[in-house]
Amino acid sequence: MLYGTLGAPFACAPDFPDPFWTGAHLAYATTTDVEICEGSWVVQDRYVGLLSDLLGVSLPRPVRFAFIERDERDEFCDDGDLLGCTRDDESYSIYAVQLHELAHAVAIPAGVRGPAAFQEGFAEVFSDGQDSEPNRLPISEVLESFAGDGGSYYTAGLFVRFLIEDYGLEKLLGFMRATDADDGPATQASAFADVYGVTLEQATLDFENYPSCKMWSNRIALFECAAELVPWEDTTWRAASSLACESPDVLGPVPDGDKMLVWETRALEVEADGKYLATAGGSVGGAAAGRLTRCGSCWDSLDEQVKVGEARELELSAGRYYVTLLKEVAEPGEISFTLVRQP
Repeated sequence: MLYGTLGAPFACAPDFPDPFWTGAHLAYATTTDVEICEGSWVVQDRYVGLLSDLLGVSLPRPVRFAFIERDERDEFCDDGDLLGCTRDDESYSIYAVQLHELAHAVAIPAGVRGPAAFQEGFAEVFSDGQDSEPNRLPISEVLESFAGDGGSYYTAGLFVRFLIEDYGLEKLLGFMRATDADDGPATQASAFADVYGVTLEQATLDFENYPSCKMWSNRIALFECAAELVPWEDTTWRAASSLACESPDVLGPVPDGDKMLVWETRALEVEADGKYLATAGGSVGGAAAGRLTRCGSCWDSLDEQVKVGEARELELSAGRYYVTLLKEVAEPGEISFTLVRQP
């Protein structure tokens, strides 16, 4: 995983492509001929609005997002190896959906900058969990010299989520607004102590007790966990979808190895601890599944994927969850996911 740097556009960068759709918070453009699912702009527009509200920023214009061809990366991002990059409020990505870059595009006008490890950790916490490499590195190394490799992003994301969990989001935002990428270690340490009331060194020591989990579970799933709840019918909860690209709730396609996946999410509340039978059904071939995720962090993570045609008994704690229904874009048919409370 390699994302781009933040800053002003480089001298030879082409103009931002003309958006074909503009919502309240997002303007979406593409240079590809890929059929893009409607939720890729509708849901990402919703995401930008939710993150803007969370940061308390009123954007001067909709964030601009461009889905670009892989061979255009060195034109728009000045590096042909990048997954995406953000410059001011313009984000570019080789994926039709990429919340990591949109998080940067909201943070910049909110004055939320900070050292590189904090910038990237923040974007990972509010990302979609794609391309996460769970290789935890020594946090002191990541803070001193952010290498830009997968382990650096993953570790920074864990550390930022730890700070939010232990000290609250406002302290993190206060520190990031008081610092910048060019600040040296002494300036960063001084600002951290002023905002947090503890030293950065002590915080890194405390972080050693924070558990590791996939970034999918460590992230703050803004729109998934804020969605309207799908009600239960007695002891049964069910969701189903054909995952049609023309639906405003379906996102993608996004690559997963040699597959191109589309997906949508449904929210639910588990009211009581207990055993539940999870079943994924439908007439869909290929890599089709329902993925149940707890709205939490690494402290209480739950991430269970049930393939179509399979059933699995799960031990669930009371709380809020969301189900991701996913399939390959080329595979027709409906997929369903059912939870049944066991006696």
